[in-house]
Amino acid sequence: QPRNGIGRLNPDGTLDPTFNPGAGGDYPAVSSLAVEADGKILVGGYFTTLGGQPRNNFGRLNPDGTLDPTFNPGVVGHVDDEDEDPYVSSLALQADGKILVGGGFTTLGGQTRNSIGRLNPDGTLDPTFNPGANYDVSSLAVQADGKILVGGYFSALSGQGRLGIGRLDNTGPATQLLSHDGSTITWLRGGTSPEVWRTTFEYSADGLNWTFLGAGIRIPGGWELAGLSIPPGTILRARGYVAGGDNSSGWFAETMWMAPPVLIGLDRVNDGVDITVSSVAGRYYTLQTTTTLDAWVDVPGAVAVAGTGAALVLHHPSPGARRNFYRVVVRWSP
Repeated sequence: QPRNGIGRLNPDGTLDPTFNPGAGGDYPAVSSLAVEADGKILVGGYFTTLGGQPRNNFGRLNPDGTLDPTFNPGVVGHVDDEDEDPYVSSLALQADGKILVGGGFTTLGGQTRNSIGRLNPDGTLDPTFNPGANYDVSSLAVQADGKILVGGYFSALSGQGRLGIGRLDNTGPATQLLSHDGSTITWLRGGTSPEVWRTTFEYSADGLNWTFLGAGIRIPGGWELAGLSIPPGTILRARGYVAGGDNSSGWFAETMWMAPPVLIGLDRVNDGVDITVSSVAGRYYTLQTTTTLDAWVDVPGAVAVAGTGAALVLHHPSPGARRNFYRVVVRWSP
């Protein structure tokens, strides 16, 4: 069926007849897509109209394919080549809703940006982000730690020599928190973390063999999976799948959770302090200490692997300070 630059298929490959926004222009082309958390669709490429309305190479559609009239940043100009047309080639989303834009342009959101920029969720330009490239950016990807991988046809990125590929520090932290209350797993994601379009949850007793629990349901600020009955002492793994970059590249972000040890006893003995905690057989436990709460160090020799018993004793010989704080870190290996 006729479709100008963009269309949507049903899961079985047949055409969705309800979705037909169309991209227009002399030689219209759509080269990048990204789906936001609310289902709206970012569209970038080389076109002058989208959904029947003027749009300079970039626009946003509602989930039903109608144009979002509130979003119109536009890209114009071209770096170092006045005869070449501007375009958007790559989009990447952060968990805070901000939108990374790459392509060949000199203006984004009405302000100077050379081939790379970032928009706020409402389409206004983010003034804190302006690295610039001296030629076209063709691919973008946000790492789990928020750093941004950039690929393209440039020889300089953020004012420094980079041939075709470089990495940018982000302007804020990537935040995430995986928790479990006994029946519900919650994975909160925010800041400059990469936005994910679906999540999965698994559990394991040994960190090697994993059992699938199910797909996450989106909630404000993250994802969750409820109604679970998970064996005690297991490890939980959350994976969030990212779609973006160029040519439909994809990857996933991952984090894990283990039940923290429960303090059973803290006893002063002749040669120091004994810390007794609950434990899981086969896991390694390391005792750490600090006097300031901001610089934790391992206690030499206070590393142990739990046996079949429910309790584990870690020893700190002769602390040598009037006040010590302690914590126990769980690991799979020493």
